Amino acid sequence: MNKQVIGKIRKHMDLMLDQVTSSARSVIVAGSPGVGKTYNIMERLENSERPYTKASGHSSPLWLYKHLYLNRHEGNILVLDDIDSVMNNNIALNLLKAAMDTLDERVIEWGSNTKLLGELPTDFIFKGKIVWVTNFDDRAVTRQSEKNDHLNAVFSRSTPYRMFYKIDEVRDWCLNVAVNHQLPKAFDKQADRDKMFTFYCENFARFRRQDLRTLHHLIQLYKDHGEKYEDHAEVTLMDDV
Repeated sequence: MNKQVIGKIRKHMDLMLDQVTSSARSVIVAGSPGVGKTYNIMERLENSERPYTKASGHSSPLWLYKHLYLNRHEGNILVLDDIDSVMNNNIALNLLKAAMDTLDERVIEWGSNTKLLGELPTDFIFKGKIVWVTNFDDRAVTRQSEKNDHLNAVFSRSTPYRMFYKIDEVRDWCLNVAVNHQLPKAFDKQADRDKMFTFYCENFARFRRQDLRTLHHLIQLYKDHGEKYEDHAEVTLMDDV
């Protein structure tokens, strides 16, 4: 494991977490999948005294409008995790732009088909904070389009923490987290930890997903199937050589 790589990613993670609980109105955490972005954010928030809500999955503009309204009060943090469907909807992007704006007063409005709102108001002042966790790299936007203009406007309104790493850097980080955090948390016996670490390390390049989620699945296979975990891992987690 490369200590410089581990130190770099740990520094990025610590700086990002400091911003999550800072007074910043919004934070965008964009980075490689499965390196622990959401896990560490939720752990930091759980240990803080800040009220927060985590929303994830498919998101329509109305769904987003509702969550913004419910988290409109000052001090509230709304964590939007893997809601990348908003990137394909200009209405949702406009709502995010309004919520993440740098103006003194952030007014969010719903100006069409108000029957869909139910008991929600047609406008409100948003004083909460947005933390958007995504795998999208805004630097990959190379051509000009209406959607890309909206995306660039969203990123410009926030403090983006870009945590994209090469696969060998992801490997070093995952092995470090495995040996120092996930495996000691999962197993009391050092022999079990060593067995899991050796298998994870030796087969890292064969895993379909080369990240920490794979380690989570591997640990569960070992707990459920004992010594047959390798066979299960071969079928469920690996690609053929």
